[in-house]
Amino acid sequence: MNKPDQPNKIADRTTWAIAGGVLLGIGVGFFFLQEFPLAFVGSILSG
Repeated sequence: MNKPDQPNKIADRTTWAIAGGVLLGIGVGFFFLQEFPLAFVGSILSG
């Protein structure tokens, strides 16, 4: 059982996963930015 003074490890991993996905979406979106600006937004949302 978790002690009250210890942070929840699962919640910490989900924030890292969300942030990593957004950064990956931005990186992929830069390839589409010149020709398809809407694909850049879609890459961020899908990441």
